[in-house]
Amino acid sequence: ENLVAAIQALRDINDDWYIFLSDVTDEACVTALCAWAESTEPTEAALGAGVEDHRKFYFGQTSNKKYVNTYGRSAVVYSEHPTEEWADAAWVGCVGPFWPESVTWKWKVPDKVAVADLRDSERDTLETNFVNFMTAEYKHEYMKNGICGDGNFIDNVMGADYITYQMRENLYNIFLANPKIGYTDAGFAIVASGVYAALNRAVDLHIIAKDPESDTGVYVVTIPKRAAATDEQVRNRIMPDIKWEAQLEGAVHGVKVSGVLRVTLNG
Repeated sequence: ENLVAAIQALRDINDDWYIFLSDVTDEACVTALCAWAESTEPTEAALGAGVEDHRKFYFGQTSNKKYVNTYGRSAVVYSEHPTEEWADAAWVGCVGPFWPESVTWKWKVPDKVAVADLRDSERDTLETNFVNFMTAEYKHEYMKNGICGDGNFIDNVMGADYITYQMRENLYNIFLANPKIGYTDAGFAIVASGVYAALNRAVDLHIIAKDPESDTGVYVVTIPKRAAATDEQVRNRIMPDIKWEAQLEGAVHGVKVSGVLRVTLNG
């Protein structure tokens, strides 16, 4: 409780941060921070009430081979020596600098993080419980699996968070830069340009997929018409909702290869 209260106090001073870690390794504290990170994503009702969106993402570590993480805004890594190698910090240092470009958190090799001595059953338990760990396969060492506590991949969550952030920034800039945006179809298009810009930026960052034939982002934006606005929306100067949908680019994390080796060219 004291740790969470201290973080909340920090937010009152400076809330302009996203990824966070802590030097605590106590299991109860790690779980509390996972839960707290989950709580930072505001609901639609909260956003409508004027709550600012400063969602966070937490990286923690555990030495418990049976630790279970169930929170989607956190990633926990197993380490046999958490206070010596700080696997969570090393992992963030290895992959974090790529942000906001979307890269997979699997297959990375954090500096000075040893492969844990795990039995197959223990490895299976960590994977089932959505806990990441260093592994060695065919003499190749890497972090496995780049996953959050709810089973989603870290890059998916961070990609969605970045789109949310960039879209909001674009919209604020549009409203501040224009003396007036008319309550017209043309005005609605000006507002929607901020949505398009954020989605196109996400395509460039490999968050949103690109159509190989048209070389454009795979997304759809629906801009409402002035005629669709209700009288109440017009009185309150609230534009009807802009709807958008996009396809994540995703990443390849594995492949199975099969084939036949023949001794002759004849079938």
